[in-house]
Amino acid sequence: MRVFIEKCCDKHFEECVSSVTRIVEECVSSVTRIVEECVSSVTRIADEYGRCPSTPQGLYKMTSKDALSIGTDVKPPVLFKGEYEQWKDRFLDFIDRHSNGENILLSITEGPMVPITVQVPDVDSSDSEDGTKEREQKMKTVTVDISQYSEEQKSRYKADKQARSLLLQSIPNEIYIKIDSYKANAKKM
Repeated sequence: MRVFIEKCCDKHFEECVSSVTRIVEECVSSVTRIVEECVSSVTRIADEYGRCPSTPQGLYKMTSKDALSIGTDVKPPVLFKGEYEQWKDRFLDFIDRHSNGENILLSITEGPMVPITVQVPDVDSSDSEDGTKEREQKMKTVTVDISQYSEEQKSRYKADKQARSLLLQSIPNEIYIKIDSYKANAKKM
């Protein structure tokens, strides 16, 4: 490296060496800071989720199953057989951090919002026995379009969709297949 620097900077050799040294020191300092931040993050996560004594410095060795069962800020934790209680706590915590968490929890505990319906007159004209037109006024039930929902109702409707999506994301295929087989009659479950 010294030969390279000498060729590049014959006249200002000492100045070039000083500049290169400063750049290398800055890089080492940056790398050291990044490594320290990573170790700090790993240690914090290990403290939060437990330690494994067989690994260096006792740091937790996380498997992919562990990572899935914990979840992230954007993905819900995954339910594994025999771990329902842990999953339930983590899932409720995940929902609680969600922006529409209250409505999502309502959707899960109380079921989805029933579509709003209204009674409107249904005018049916028919011929009477004497040949005159006779109008009967009947009432019919019409489902209100979502665009006419209040903001609170729209939020709840959106939460129903989010709750379903989050629940589907949080169950592995082996459980989903069992649930899917009961689609025709959910009460059997």
